[in-house]
Amino acid sequence: MAFSYKQGSGSKKKNVEKLIAFMPQRWGMQDKITANDLGNGHFLFSFDNEDDLESMLKLGPFYFNFCLCILV
Repeated sequence: MAFSYKQGSGSKKKNVEKLIAFMPQRWGMQDKITANDLGNGHFLFSFDNEDDLESMLKLGPFYFNFCLCILV
């Protein structure tokens, strides 16, 4: 599952690291997800199985730092 997060012009890389750490915790799946920064505001969250992915999707929509995270 890939996410897109558009940072404001004054944002710092620290927000990227916080997003990658925060979202799996928000979903209660921090031990079941691998997160990677793909650059340019795109992230890849890899789930252990389809059931975890389906559970996460039911929790949406997703916001971080007052920005909507888009599933692609």
